[in-house]
Amino acid sequence: AKGFWARRGSGHEGGLSAARTRSPLPTMAVPIDGQPFSFARSADTMRAVSARLPSPLRRTLRLSTVEGALCAAMVGLGEIWFVPDAVRLGAVPASVVLLAVLPVFVGSMGPLFMLALLRRARARRPLVVGAALVQVVALAALSALDGLRLTTPAALLALSCVYQVSGQAAGTAWSSWMGEVVPTSVRGHYFARRTRFIHGTTFLGLLLGGLLLHRMELGDGGAGFALVFALGALFRLVSAAMLMRSFEPPFAGLGDNDRLLPFLRSTEGALARRLLPLAAGFLLAVSIASPLFAPYMLRVIELDYLQYMASSASVVVVKTALLPRWGQAVDRFGAKAVYGLAALLIALIP
Repeated sequence: AKGFWARRGSGHEGGLSAARTRSPLPTMAVPIDGQPFSFARSADTMRAVSARLPSPLRRTLRLSTVEGALCAAMVGLGEIWFVPDAVRLGAVPASVVLLAVLPVFVGSMGPLFMLALLRRARARRPLVVGAALVQVVALAALSALDGLRLTTPAALLALSCVYQVSGQAAGTAWSSWMGEVVPTSVRGHYFARRTRFIHGTTFLGLLLGGLLLHRMELGDGGAGFALVFALGALFRLVSAAMLMRSFEPPFAGLGDNDRLLPFLRSTEGALARRLLPLAAGFLLAVSIASPLFAPYMLRVIELDYLQYMASSASVVVVKTALLPRWGQAVDRFGAKAVYGLAALLIALIP
């Protein structure tokens, strides 16, 4: 694998370094042999490209799919149940809303912390694994506190913030790492397939969590939440072990910090100048209401855990079913048209 990477260059020379030149995020517009992306052609290309990769890289691609599924199971058994746990504890409405909003806001600092570490780091894998283990500790602590009936809304809020900061920090370094591992010609197909696994295991985690809480949380004991969070911690621990076994190409370090502003001022950055304020305003508008969905369902219309699980799981099912259709729409009509349609549909939600 090292010889293979030496032939390709350190990454930034070959155009695959997410830390320097390319975004590691999956895209539906990755060209294959100069032609637009399509799932059918990409599946064949994926098999052909994988056959030429060294064994460590092939193993890492397989491990990454399984690792993503385990991490998604943690989400279905972990953060989705933070707000219901606060409601069980009898937290006042302001505390419940704060739990839904503050951890996400604090978590947005995680990528900044990780970027500061990456400027000094020689490798990304230890940073990703370390951040994942912090999530394990946060979930295990919540499990222990619930099991001992010592959880308070303040403790739940603090551990939720730790969980979010470490999770978003891990995602930053992981994106740079996997952006160099996954070949550009099959990136769209690979991440689309991986995302389908993630949606599926998120659904299974939600289903398992809802059933356990429905059976075990008859009062305010907390035993069901203790078990659900413990299972989430276990899945994340196995996920971290798979990350540790994955291959990481040589890390060339972060690129220069002074490229963003010149890019935004250039002709090539005109689209980004228009898109960034639009995306920020879109997320701001959505974030006004979305944190209140869970408190509304649990407090106002008084859904039980099974009903709450069914409501949350239906979102995952619909997303999984429609994801290929959205991808085909992007192929046919372009990302701009699909983005505008999606924004309009979200605005119509009462």
